[in-house]
Amino acid sequence: MGSGGFQTTYKAWDHFSETTVAIREFFPLGLCMRGQGKSEVIVFQGDNKTEYDKRLESFSDTARSNMQFSSCSIVIHVSDLFTENNTAYSVGEYVDGHSLKDYLKKNGKIALEEAIRITDLLLDGIREIMEIKNCVFSLHPGEIYLLGTGLKITYGSFGIDNGLTRAIIIEPGYSPPEDYRGKGERGIWSVIYEVAAVFYQMLTGLKPDESTDRMVEDHVEEPCKLNPEVSPELSNTIMMGMALKPKDRFQTITDFKDAIHGRIRVERKKSLFGKEKWKI
Repeated sequence: MGSGGFQTTYKAWDHFSETTVAIREFFPLGLCMRGQGKSEVIVFQGDNKTEYDKRLESFSDTARSNMQFSSCSIVIHVSDLFTENNTAYSVGEYVDGHSLKDYLKKNGKIALEEAIRITDLLLDGIREIMEIKNCVFSLHPGEIYLLGTGLKITYGSFGIDNGLTRAIIIEPGYSPPEDYRGKGERGIWSVIYEVAAVFYQMLTGLKPDESTDRMVEDHVEEPCKLNPEVSPELSNTIMMGMALKPKDRFQTITDFKDAIHGRIRVERKKSLFGKEKWKI
């Protein structure tokens, strides 16, 4: 079905359950190879071997832990995990849809009402996940699959926060500044940044600048200046969701949703130092 980054994905038939499944093989580019016509994965030695083992353990732990979220309708479910060919494989639900990344690449942007509907589904799904276990996320359009009137997110887009520093996959344009700094400041406001960044791209057709670049000089245009469909109030809401400091963002999913639907108002204000901020 595709390959890149750290995995190759296969479409397969499960003879036991008599269903189509997706099998994800751990295969990190640059750390291993496979000879032509061979099944066994050859891992490069030295530091590459150390990094391969570390990522393999993370891949397996993520698949295993996310089996706990089988009741969440938004999650692409994992049903099995096994090792073979000097690597690991997860077996999960086959999704007959297309990624939001592919949709945006083909269409540029999404109509306002549809973008709001997708954002609502994402936020409701995140809340459902967080009610089971406290998690950290790495959400971006490549991890979101559109399925008719619904959507799914891949199990690799989030993981259980066990109080230790979890390896976050940085996705430039979507990852908030605290993800680059590691443990300490991550919370629900971090995934709100990610969802706001996805929302921004759906409405403008533009991926936001990397958050670390924005810390130096912020050139991200307000959505209402790029899309006449977007009201100033909704534009302020998205920009508050993408605020660079965690404390300046929405602190709850409820507040973010209420602002999106106009139940609370977000206004643009200037700080004592003349910088613009968005406040409820």
